[in-house]
Amino acid sequence: MAVVANTDWFLANFLSGFLALHVERGVEVTALSPAGRYVDALRGMGAAWSELPLARGRVSPANALIAARALAKALRETRPDVVHLITAMPVLLGRWATHPEQKVVSVLPGLGRAFASSDLTSVFDRSIIRWGVGWAAGRPNSRVVFHQSSDRVRLLGLSGASLSNTALIPGWGVDLHRFSVSRVLQTPPLVVMISRMLWTKGVLEFVEAAASCQRVLKARFVLVGGTDEGNPDAIAASQLEAWSSLGFVEWWGHRQDIPEILSKASVCVLPTKYGEGVPQSLIEAAAAGVPTVASDIPGCREVITQGRNGLLVPPGDSERVAEAVLSLLQAPGLSAKMGRAGREIARERFSPTVILDAYRRLYEDLGLDLPET
Repeated sequence: MAVVANTDWFLANFLSGFLALHVERGVEVTALSPAGRYVDALRGMGAAWSELPLARGRVSPANALIAARALAKALRETRPDVVHLITAMPVLLGRWATHPEQKVVSVLPGLGRAFASSDLTSVFDRSIIRWGVGWAAGRPNSRVVFHQSSDRVRLLGLSGASLSNTALIPGWGVDLHRFSVSRVLQTPPLVVMISRMLWTKGVLEFVEAAASCQRVLKARFVLVGGTDEGNPDAIAASQLEAWSSLGFVEWWGHRQDIPEILSKASVCVLPTKYGEGVPQSLIEAAAAGVPTVASDIPGCREVITQGRNGLLVPPGDSERVAEAVLSLLQAPGLSAKMGRAGREIARERFSPTVILDAYRRLYEDLGLDLPET
C-alpha cells in the first residue's frame, strides 16, 4: 500500500494508528510526502518512506509537474496493490501519476480553505478540486472516501453514476486506550482549543470568548497547536504571544501529550469556520470524555450530538461560544454526563476497528483482501 500526503505531519498525526493497523496485518506500507521532522515517526511505526517534492500552500504548475513525475516514478518502483491519495492536492497529482489499471483510494478528509473563502483564488481552486475528484470518482478501479456527506454533495452533487464509487468513512479512528487517561480536573478549570493556529479555525473567536468568560468566572483558556508556517491562514507567533501577554489566554504551541492535556480539561472548544472533514481534536476530546463546544457546521456535527456530548454554536459568534462554555463550567454534573456520552460515541463511531472494517469492505470492493492479524 502506498499512502500519499502533502505533509509528513499529517500522516504521523492523523494516520498513525490507521497505518499501524495495516502494518500489524502484514501490509507493506510506503508513505510518500515532503520531507519533515515526522519522517522518523513514520518509519518507527513500520512504514517505509519516500520523499515527494511537493511545496506547501498553493502549488505552481511547475511544482505540480515535478511532484507528479516523482510520484509516478515511485509507484512504478514500489508497484503497490493500492494507492491512497490523501487530501485534494495528492488526488490531483494522481490524475497524472497513476495508470488506468491502478487501484486507487482518494480520501477527502475536508475541503479546507478553498471552500471556506469567497476570494477569486478560492473560486478557481474549488473548480480544480471538483474536476480532480470527479475524475477520481469516475475511474472503475477507484474509490473516493469522504469523511462526511456534505463534502460529497458539494463536490459530486446528489446523483450520478460516480456516486457508486464513493464511501463515507468518518475519519481515521482514535486510540481509545491512549485517551483513557484518568481525568483530574483543574482548579481553576481548564478550557482548551487544540488546533493548528489558523484564522479560519476560529482562534480569534476563542480569544474573544475567553475574555468574555473571565469577566464572569476565573478559568484558564489555552491554545494548543503550532502556527503551521506556509499556510496562508496561519496566525503569526507574534500575534499569539501578544494575546498571551494580555492574560486572557495561554499559547502552549505544538504538544505531543494531548491525552494528558485533555485529562485535565473541563471543556474542549473548536469555533471553526474552516472546511472541516471530521475534526480529529473533537474525536479525541470525545474519546477522553471531555464535553465540547464547536461550530454548528458539517464535520463538527459528525462528532457532537447537540446536548448529548456537547454544544453547537453558530460559526463566527464568539459571544455564543462564551455562553456555551460558561453553561458547561457552571453545571459540572451536566458536563460529566456529556463527557461519558462522548466516550460512548467515540467507541461506537470512531474506534480503530470500526474504521478499519469500513476500509476492509472498500478493499474487498476493489478485489483486495486485507490480511487478518
